[in-house]
Amino acid sequence: MRTNADLLADALYRRGVRHVYGIPSGENLAVVDALRRRGISFVLVSNEASAGFMADVEGRLMGRPGVCLSTLGPGACNMTTGVGNAFLDRSPLVALTAQVRRALHGRVNQMHVEHRLLYSPITKWSGVITPGAVEWAMARAFRLAAEEIPGAVHLDMPQDVMEGPIVAETIYEEPITRDDLRASPDVGVVEEILRKARYPVMAVGITAMRGGLGAGLTVFAERHGIPVVSTVMGKGSIPSTHPLFVGVVGRARSGLVYDTIAQADLVLGVGYDPVEINYEAWMPRAPLVHMDSRPVDIDDMQKVKAQVVSHPSALVKALNNIPPISNGWDHTTLAGAKEKLRSALRPRVDDFSPHHVVDILEEMLPEEHVLSFDVGAHTHLIAQMWERAAPGRFLVSNGWSSMGFAVPAAIAAQLHRPNSRVACITGDGGFLMMAGEMATVGRLGTPVVFIVLVDGDLSLIAVRERKRRIEPYGIHLFDRRRPLADSVFGVPARIVTTETCFRKALGEALESRAPCIIKAVVDPSEYYELL
Repeated sequence: MRTNADLLADALYRRGVRHVYGIPSGENLAVVDALRRRGISFVLVSNEASAGFMADVEGRLMGRPGVCLSTLGPGACNMTTGVGNAFLDRSPLVALTAQVRRALHGRVNQMHVEHRLLYSPITKWSGVITPGAVEWAMARAFRLAAEEIPGAVHLDMPQDVMEGPIVAETIYEEPITRDDLRASPDVGVVEEILRKARYPVMAVGITAMRGGLGAGLTVFAERHGIPVVSTVMGKGSIPSTHPLFVGVVGRARSGLVYDTIAQADLVLGVGYDPVEINYEAWMPRAPLVHMDSRPVDIDDMQKVKAQVVSHPSALVKALNNIPPISNGWDHTTLAGAKEKLRSALRPRVDDFSPHHVVDILEEMLPEEHVLSFDVGAHTHLIAQMWERAAPGRFLVSNGWSSMGFAVPAAIAAQLHRPNSRVACITGDGGFLMMAGEMATVGRLGTPVVFIVLVDGDLSLIAVRERKRRIEPYGIHLFDRRRPLADSVFGVPARIVTTETCFRKALGEALESRAPCIIKAVVDPSEYYELL
């Protein structure tokens, strides 16, 4: 007898889903078994948060929702960390949670809580699958997760519904497309404002990266000679090596970036989502023109000269119809400022330091590579230093900004980019959160190179404590005098303490087709200067 779980597995397969990430339980076994019979790989993780992170990254790389699965109660709670990541990092994701039988819903029962109350604040929609509406629920979930602005959607699955027989299905009718976002926007006011500006600056962000707007925005910047800044997740939409790209806002040595754009008399925010960093956190004393798929969010609306809300691709197409407009930027000066920033990110230090790791890794990674990196002090360096950022190859969490993202992100990236070399950089704090996923890596055989920056502390918090003149407290992770392990759940770990040793270990790791860990014991003192 075919069940509603079979119907759900069929719906996933038709939509291109070939991996579901999660942990099985008695309440979701019917679904897990249906996935097996439909030919969908169930990727067992060590923690449900990882399942959410992996589904998020699949959504980013594949352009359609990734799927994660949990049991009820504690499993569903664990998975919210990864689901929230997809919600604020704007990644299409469908989260499936097992639930008690309908007869027990609302009663005092082991592990039972109302999942929709838990998931509603971190999803675009939270629903329950009912008999006769499996396809309707799946179709709605996938549409909502993927439509602009993408994000997470949640479906609760009562055990008796999933194990029950298929009944007549509700016919799903695709809603009318929102033409208001796809129509060609009127950018006449933007052209008028741009003609009056002497020193315009363009800011790009997560929408620009997600929407693949880089080529069009590069043409726009070149046509008008406009310097560009980006957020972390927007970096790479315009090549970091481009002469007009002057840096990342809110990251290492960002003061130098702000010095470069201090004379700006207009900021053009194109594909800029303030979920990463609010405009007012970095903008010079200049008016703003905001162009994105959602209205502006800023604390001083008087700074907003104009805004155009439209589909991202339509925005860029319309902007590139504006004929060339000259401005007063001196490109020689911009080049000098960019070189000054590049040099300042690499202080002269005698000890093996984080920036040495980043430079050597960028130098040695092959052309076809993916980098995932975690949240912490090193994020600030990588965001500003890395020059090979590109769509689908530069993975970080910034809207949600969750430690622990990088390890599961790298595993998912390797599953979906098997011909690329995937490297992961994480601090020892982030790695401790996800060390259990080394068992997942060993089981899957995904040849990720995990680089752990070992300094024994939560270094970003240490920097912030010092700036606020707070005594270092609550930041020490372990006793650095104790020897480091040479393997984690069977994945071998190399311990390096110098640039030469790191270069050798990395070269051997890149030649191998097996997962490995490189523990780079670094001096974190440069963080106090750079952040």
